[in-house]
Amino acid sequence: MKLKLSFTLVLLLSFLAVLTTFYPYVQYSNDIDVYEKIAGSVNMSEYPPLTSSLFYALSLPSFSFETAWLIFLWLMMIGAALYAYRFCKTLDAPIVIIATFVSIYLIGVHYSVACFDIVVMLLIFMSWRASLNDRWKDSGFFLILASALKLTPIVLLPILYILAPKKARGRLSYGIIVGVIVSVLIPIFTLGISKSTENVKYMLKYHSERGVGIDSTWSGIHMLAKNLNGEKVETALHHVAHHNAELGNSITFASTIILILGLLAIYYFAWKKRSEKSSIWIPLTMI
Repeated sequence: MKLKLSFTLVLLLSFLAVLTTFYPYVQYSNDIDVYEKIAGSVNMSEYPPLTSSLFYALSLPSFSFETAWLIFLWLMMIGAALYAYRFCKTLDAPIVIIATFVSIYLIGVHYSVACFDIVVMLLIFMSWRASLNDRWKDSGFFLILASALKLTPIVLLPILYILAPKKARGRLSYGIIVGVIVSVLIPIFTLGISKSTENVKYMLKYHSERGVGIDSTWSGIHMLAKNLNGEKVETALHHVAHHNAELGNSITFASTIILILGLLAIYYFAWKKRSEKSSIWIPLTMI
């Protein structure tokens, strides 16, 4: 036990040390600049209220926003490792640390440490490990927090219900309810009801106006076809991204239908495999 604890501590301290070396990436990150600006005008945030609350809280200390961000990541990683070591299996803490470390290098520092997606990713990791340790209440809670930060993880909720044994679904539901309450109350207490409501309205308006990004599959195929004919594609810069101005709402609608069908296929796959206890296919499905 002492050897495993020592191994976990060495991994954690190593991770925190490496995280410190990423400060220049955080300091010169465009995303971090956006987060800091959002902290000053949370009612004009394209992110959910819980995320805006996080940015606002990180702007309160007397030191720089970048330093506060890195400290927050340290504390979150320490908290995740402590939770995994205390409430899950002995090796879960090293698994969480190593998985986060590997993900940072696979995704890239700019898109992980210098982006709040790492927070969402870590909460999904915790939800996954909690479910494998029969802590369904915690699993639901972590997933709802991740969803309240970036919305998209909510598509994993049906998978949790499919995987959870019937006797555990009550605990899962309880964790989800607590997660929803916490996700609603934190913005209300930090931002106020008025700003939280304005935040939601602006977020919905902001994302409804977005088009097809030039880095999407649809745009890539379209641009390739045009280039082969010696033509250039008209692009537009808005919503902090370049968009393919020639692709309209029909592509967005088609993408939505494909996404829904893909999710239904994943849910069906999870339902067919629900009796298996494999620790491999579950994270692959979640990814």
